[in-house]
This record gives sequence, structure tokens and C-alpha cells, in this order.
Amino acid sequence: MVAETKIGVGGAWKAMDSVQVGVGGAWKTVSSVQVGVSGAWKTVYEEAADLTVSIPSSLSSAETTPTNATVTISPTVGGGTAPFSYQWALVSSNNALISNSSLTGSTLTLTLSDDDSQSQSETWKVTVTDSTSTPKVTASGNCAVTLQIDE
Repeated sequence: MVAETKIGVGGAWKAMDSVQVGVGGAWKTVSSVQVGVSGAWKTVYEEAADLTVSIPSSLSSAETTPTNATVTISPTVGGGTAPFSYQWALVSSNNALISNSSLTGSTLTLTLSDDDSQSQSETWKVTVTDSTSTPKVTASGNCAVTLQIDE
């Protein structure tokens, strides 16, 4: 994946997917380009690391008194170029949705209250999009959630 870099061609700026240099009669793709500016080296192009996302494969919460059982899912993003966008989707559920879901930025919080059924399981998927790369790159991960209230 390459951070968006443009080069002037014929009076217009064109987006580049990679940078290549001629070495020994062959073209080689490079991961960064530096130029000398006022006696110091300045990076003018650098390939971003591949976008990755990780979330726990499963989470659970069990309460033994009539109260709320809550889990929070927060993905860890690596590589790519910020800012990122996050999209959450319910993949599967054993019955009605867990009540009181809330989404704040990249974090999803799920709560089973004591007036809901006593046990629910859901699988959630997060898709993270690298919004500044060309082309846009996505990575995703799933988390199985079980919430239970034992009275």
C-alpha cells in the first residue's frame, strides 16, 4: 500500500501507486525516496505498511446478580495511513439484538440488561478503511460475544 503521492506530469499532478528507479539497467520498486534539502535528507515518498486490524476472537461477560452484563470491543489498527473509518456489522445472533449497543469512534459497547433474556450470543464484524491511500484499503476482523445474567 502506498500513501497518496503525486508527481507533476505535463503540467498536471498524477497520483502514483509506486516509485521505481533504474538500477543496473533494470527497474526496481523502492519503498521510500529522500532528497537533499539544505544539507539534510528529507523523505518525499514513503510506502505505508499494509493495513491490519485485530480484535479479540471472543469476549464474554456473566453477572450473578440482576444487573447489566457489558462488553466493549476495541480494534487495534496497524499499518496504513490515518485517518481510518470504522464500520460495524452484526454477523449473527442467537435471538434479538443485545440491547443498549453504543458506538463511539472505533469502539463498540454491548449491554444485556436484566430485563432482557438471560443469555445472548452475537458475532460482530468491524471493517477498517484506510481513507487516504490510493486505492482505499480495508481490513476486517470478527468477534463472538456472549452476555449472560445468572439469577
